[in-house]
Amino acid sequence: MTAKVKKNLLIFGASSVGVLMVATLTVGVIYKMNKTAEYEALLTQQQIQMQQEAQASEAAEAAASSSKLEIPPIKSLEEQKQDSKIAAKNAGLSASSSSAPEISVSTDEGGNETIKEEYSKPEPTEEELHNPSSAPETPSSSKPTDNPGGVKYDDNGNQIPNEKGQVYVPGFGWIDNSGSNKTKSADFELSGNLVGY
Repeated sequence: MTAKVKKNLLIFGASSVGVLMVATLTVGVIYKMNKTAEYEALLTQQQIQMQQEAQASEAAEAAASSSKLEIPPIKSLEEQKQDSKIAAKNAGLSASSSSAPEISVSTDEGGNETIKEEYSKPEPTEEELHNPSSAPETPSSSKPTDNPGGVKYDDNGNQIPNEKGQVYVPGFGWIDNSGSNKTKSADFELSGNLVGY
C-alpha cells in the first residue's frame, strides 16, 4: 500500500464517520420533535377532558341548587318523648314498662348542658309476686369449691404446705412455697441480666 492509498482510505473513513454522526443527530432531533408533538397532543387532550369535567360538575351544582331540598323540622326533647310514648302505646306497651331510659337535659348558669339517663325498674305483676315457682334466682356463694385432695388450712385460713413444702395455687398446681413475698435470687437486674458475671 502506498501513501496515496492510505491517505484516501483515511479521508474515506473520516468522512464516513462524519456522515454517520450527522445522520444519527438528525434522527435524534426528528425523534425528539416527534415525542414533543405527541406530549403536547396528550396535554391538550387532558386539558380538554379537565374542562369537560369542570363543565359537568358546574352543571350538576346548578341543577342541585335549583331543586329545593326539604329538611324536616327538628323536634324538641318533649315532643320526642311524647312521640315515643305514643309509639309505645300503639305497640301495646305502657310507657313505664319500657326499658328505654328517661333522658333529662339541664343547663347551668355557665351554659353547660348536662344529660342524665334514668332507668326505671318495671314493677312486678300480682302473678309474679304470689307465684312461688317463678322465684328470682339468687347468686351462689363466691367461695371456691375447688379443693384438690391434700390441701389443708390452719385456723386463720392460711394454707398449710404439704410434706414436700409445696402449696396449691389454682391455675398453676402445686408449687414450692417460698414464704411471703420472697424471691429466689437477687442476682438479677430488672433487665434480666446477671450482675457481676
